[in-house]
Amino acid sequence: MASELLVPKLIGPYFGASLFVWAATIGTTLIGLAGGYYYSGILSEKDNLIKKLLLLSSVTALYLLFLPLFSKAIMNAFVKMEVLRGILISTLLFNLPLFFLFGIYSPLIIQLISRDIEDAGNVAGKVYGLSTLSGVLFMIVTGIYLVHRIGASLSMYIMSTLMFMATILLFVIHRKAIAK
Repeated sequence: MASELLVPKLIGPYFGASLFVWAATIGTTLIGLAGGYYYSGILSEKDNLIKKLLLLSSVTALYLLFLPLFSKAIMNAFVKMEVLRGILISTLLFNLPLFFLFGIYSPLIIQLISRDIEDAGNVAGKVYGLSTLSGVLFMIVTGIYLVHRIGASLSMYIMSTLMFMATILLFVIHRKAIAK
């Protein structure tokens, strides 16, 4: 949810913070999540879930790291377009890949934690509940504190750093399983 707040801050200087920007942001967020959930269902049927989570965390962290670096060049190319087209294409480029990646996490984690089919509903509820609460917490911290103090780009760098730290922690915790 914090990323959902940050992408419009990257687009805003070029297209404003209109309803069009927010509608495109929310729409591309939901499309990305839906695609990620669907793809994750396919991935979760295969082995090496820990390795997939490590790769996913690394790719997501890199995307968050590079998004602010390339956003100005991308936005300079789209600012010359008709407003609605520029908004839609820029939110597709910024949001769709990011939220596709975010959508992959929960189903993989549910598959990893679930012991059997009877346990899956309970695990899914806990994973999605924790995911939603942490998303709200990060949104509040980002929206109320970080963006106003350090800006959208530095906020994304912090998120990227946190993703890299989570990847390292996951690797350390599961290094024996990864080595197999």
